[in-house]
Order: sequence, then structure tokens, then C-alpha cells
Amino acid sequence: DFITQLKTFSNVEYIYAHNFAGFDGIFLFKHLLRYKGGIADPIYFKEKLMGIDFKVKIKSDDGKVRSKKFTFKDSYLLLNYSLRDLCKAFSVDNPKTYFPFNISDINYQSDTLPEFELYTNIDRKIYDSLKRNFKKPYWNFKEEALEYCRLDCVALYEVLDKFNSLAYEQYSLNPHKSLTISSYAARIYSSKFLTLAAVAAGLLR
Repeated sequence: DFITQLKTFSNVEYIYAHNFAGFDGIFLFKHLLRYKGGIADPIYFKEKLMGIDFKVKIKSDDGKVRSKKFTFKDSYLLLNYSLRDLCKAFSVDNPKTYFPFNISDINYQSDTLPEFELYTNIDRKIYDSLKRNFKKPYWNFKEEALEYCRLDCVALYEVLDKFNSLAYEQYSLNPHKSLTISSYAARIYSSKFLTLAAVAAGLLR
């Protein structure tokens, strides 16, 4: 269903997941391989999965069939910080939220926010604030898990959107065409400074 919906967006080229290379990509790859009419090509560097090129056939409104390529990428390779820290650094409107990962029962439901001990990587002040602001009639694991994932996607989109705007404004180079921040830096150097360095070297002679 995700791929079918993805094919309807003509302007989508890149799909990001934070820590895709270390987690999401491993699980996603097997599903992309099974997708009928699609070709999944992993992008490796030193035996590490960096991304996935995925080609599918798309039928346009005029009945013509064309090939479309999507590239699944790791935003952590471009911005090497946790999503929570990135949300703070870029001051996004919808920052990463908190979830009680120590709950193992997907049918868990409570009339209050889960206890502090069920959360990870959260201090007491933040938890107390969450509890004071909890206004729902109940807390449901399935509903909250879906909402947590949805907000993660929104937060990452806002981070990447701001990063892209800042990077392009400064260097006029699209960072999304690079897999890593180091490859983006190399593009900046070769396009903006290498020629200047060569000219300077020639003048010095």
C-alpha cells in the first residue's frame, strides 16, 4: 500500500529514515524485493547498506508506462545527530515526542499517562510536564505508537526541509543528491573552492 501510494506522487524522489542504514533499511529491503514490478538495488559502501534505489513502472494519465526511481536514504548520514537534538537545533514546529518503550504489551491501556519508569531517555521534569498536560480520557498503546511514528516523520521532514533551505541558500547545491555529509562537503569543495584554489596556484607560479 505504501509503494502504491508513493507512485502517485510525481515530485517525490527521495525517502528518508533516520538511521536507515543501521535499522530501517535492513527490514525494508526484503519487502522491496518482494514487490511485484519493482527492482530494488542496494547501495553499499564498505559492506554497509547506505541506501536503496527502487525502480517501478508507473502508468500516467495518458496511458503511457514509464520507469520511476525512488531512493531510500539515511538522514543520519547527512545529519549525524539524534532526531531530538536536530529538532532543537533547527527549531522545528513539531519536535520529536516521547514514548514509553518499556511497555511490551501492545494492548496496554490506562486512564493516565504511563509511569515514569516505563519511559527511556527522559528526565523527571519533562515527564512531569507531560503528565500535567495529558488531557485525554485514556492512553492506548496502539494509538499512541502510531501517533508517535507519525510525528517522527513530520519532525524529520521539517528538519530536512530547513537543512535543505539553509544548505542551498549558502552553496546552491542540493544536499539530497548526496548520501553522506562528507560527500556533500566534497561537492561543495569541488564546485566552489577547487577552481579558486587552482587559479590561486596558477597566480602564485
